Amino acid sequence: MGPTRHLPPNSTTSPMSDPRSDQFLLGIALRRTEEEPDNPLAWQTLGFTYYKAMKDLGKARESYEKALELDEGLAASWAPLAEILYHLEDFTPALRAAERAAELLPDNASAWKHLGMIHEFGAAELDQAHRCYQRSLGLDDQDAETWQRAAYIYETHIKDYLVAMSSYQTCLELDPDNHVAWNNLGWVYENYFKRYDDARDAYERAVRLLPTYTIALLNLGVLYHAVYQDGERSQACFERLIAADPTNAPAHHNLAIVFGKYHQDNDRAYELVSRAVELDEDYADAWSLLGMICQHIRGEPERAQECFAKAEAIRG
Repeated sequence: MGPTRHLPPNSTTSPMSDPRSDQFLLGIALRRTEEEPDNPLAWQTLGFTYYKAMKDLGKARESYEKALELDEGLAASWAPLAEILYHLEDFTPALRAAERAAELLPDNASAWKHLGMIHEFGAAELDQAHRCYQRSLGLDDQDAETWQRAAYIYETHIKDYLVAMSSYQTCLELDPDNHVAWNNLGWVYENYFKRYDDARDAYERAVRLLPTYTIALLNLGVLYHAVYQDGERSQACFERLIAADPTNAPAHHNLAIVFGKYHQDNDRAYELVSRAVELDEDYADAWSLLGMICQHIRGEPERAQECFAKAEAIRG
């Protein structure tokens, strides 16, 4: 089972600030809009304050939209409005805002990056996203997030795995604490280049950075079992994963395999895989494993056939 890498970008994160100072700045910005209600820059400043200081996306959106109602050509409002709409998952107006920002700011790498992300996540237009990321990197090749997104497009859409690998590596040179990029690089090492030791090291780095990172724990556990035949380490990964996410069906399924193969504990394997199909009724591999246990271990041929039929129906 592969990793889920589409995580929302952390572009709104800023250093911690004093809430009292934030409230003070908000008060100044609000008074300015009251005193100058027809001044687009006053509304733009209020939008910035709501967005960056107060983290109030709804009020920030209203403020930037008011600024653009007063001055449609205000480039510095289109770009943050596109980001805000993206985070609110209102993708149609986000795309319009991002296109306008890139039109008004053709040499702004961030504008092209955010346009690319909206094409990727909001519209599933991956060719367009790729072009935007390349335009952004041509303007600024020091942005780790853009390298990460470009790498993912190279891997999953363009299928140029060598460029994907090098792009993830560049991302990690710029941001060595990026746990998502470490996991994704591990997946590329494992599945496209059979560099299993490098994959293991990358997954382990991801887990060290975020010990509850369930995707990397799953990938690492499967690697330990499938490649290294290390039941002890594989079991530890899946148990940590279940502790972090008790509803994770793949963890239960894979842990069932470990108990059956390395411990010959078929009762525990049966409990775990039964839990897996409870958690995800459309998990074909878990239904197949449950069928095999029922048929070969528990002597329940009718139940086994029900499980195999369920798995076949899911796979179509």
